[in-house]
Amino acid sequence: MSEDEKNPAREVISDYAQAHFRYFRTADGTVYAQKNGHPVARPIRSQGTTGSHRQELMVGMFRDGAGVFNGTALKEALDLIEALAMTETTQAVHIRVAPGFDGATWLDLGRADGQSVRIHPTGWEITVPDPREVCWRRTQLTG
Repeated sequence: MSEDEKNPAREVISDYAQAHFRYFRTADGTVYAQKNGHPVARPIRSQGTTGSHRQELMVGMFRDGAGVFNGTALKEALDLIEALAMTETTQAVHIRVAPGFDGATWLDLGRADGQSVRIHPTGWEITVPDPREVCWRRTQLTG
């Protein structure tokens, strides 16, 4: 196999990650990972009790047949992803309540499917918010 045909593990991981997650930073410089189309984000360096992004990434790659990789390759890939995310625009993350577009207010129900309450001047509805409008951060207490 020629050198050009080899794909280092960190590239396989970073390609998979960027295809399945959106990475961004908050104003304080914390980098978050958000599964495509889902309003909940996790800090990529979190070791929290609600699970880490590293675990989520490893399970996703295994289930999708992308492989199982060692800790060094994962660390190198996450370092690259973090550096790339630092060049992106900032986005706020919220716990429980968030302002939305057009004067709406969002309330996180803590559901795994991301459904939330959108309260607006003419009423309310339960729906999944657009991840670019509202980004939830979960804690052990909020789901």
